[in-house]
Amino acid sequence: MTNDQMQTILALDFGTKRVGLAISHGIVASAVGSIIYNPSEKESFFEQLRQIVIDQKAEKIIIGLPLSDGNPTRQSEVSSKIGQEISDNLKIAVEFVDESFTSVEAKENYAKDIDAESARIILERYLPR
Repeated sequence: MTNDQMQTILALDFGTKRVGLAISHGIVASAVGSIIYNPSEKESFFEQLRQIVIDQKAEKIIIGLPLSDGNPTRQSEVSSKIGQEISDNLKIAVEFVDESFTSVEAKENYAKDIDAESARIILERYLPR
């Protein structure tokens, strides 16, 4: 088993109002829900996220990075910035994974919580096969 298969990893899919969450305690990714994200209330968001990291014993966070044909977008810059803020605030490793078409795939999976399902797909893309 690789190191990532042993780690507990939390994945985030940032939307305009909510952040989808997924977790892996090994090699299987599971959607776990979503939380509200309001840029003007970052401290509250960081506190919620900190509690999730503690409760789940997450060792790393994976964040979906919106790319266009493999190239960064304006939203990629926003995601990268919030990823750095999360890393600095929570003192946890943050990595990024291309999130292209995850929302489409989540809808095709008939997920009740599209944001959480998108986060699960992002995490699956990250985990080794």
